[in-house]
Amino acid sequence: MSNFVDSINNLANTVVYNSALNTQANLSVDFINKFGSYSNNFSEITPLGSSKNIWYYVLTGVFIFISIGLAIFKKKEEIDVREQPDEKKEESFFDKPLTKLFYISILLTVALMCYSLYKYFFIYKPQYNKWYASLPNEARNILASINTVRELINTTYNRRPTYTYNSPSFNTHTHSGLSHRGLSRRN
Repeated sequence: MSNFVDSINNLANTVVYNSALNTQANLSVDFINKFGSYSNNFSEITPLGSSKNIWYYVLTGVFIFISIGLAIFKKKEEIDVREQPDEKKEESFFDKPLTKLFYISILLTVALMCYSLYKYFFIYKPQYNKWYASLPNEARNILASINTVRELINTTYNRRPTYTYNSPSFNTHTHSGLSHRGLSRRN
């Protein structure tokens, strides 16, 4: 009986999730058709009010991961060098290619972070505030509805049940989705 109830709950969550996705899409299209032209005067604003250019945010994230990875490899290289006996003359600190790459990636990461913060706080945010202030009340209500539905989607998606194998040899494996034989709901 428990598996049946879990299946019904999961089905209800899926229906709500899909319905919310359709509602958000319909509201977004309606908003763009009626009020999309309000963003034409702003270089950084899409018709729904988000930032047009997000490449610098993405690139900043990529360089953060690259810098972390290079830091890990650099630390591993330093440990390996300490463990080996000194057979050749010591190299300068900046002679190692991994060290050069690490410092270049750190420099690029800091530069991209500064540029991203500048673009967000000094270009996008002021334009967004002017754009939002220029919208009529109906547009603000539709935009609030879009954001509410987006929150519903996130909440519904995060509430999907997670199931684990009953077998002791599979204790660490988890799966999201419908319950089936051999799985039980994790609380």
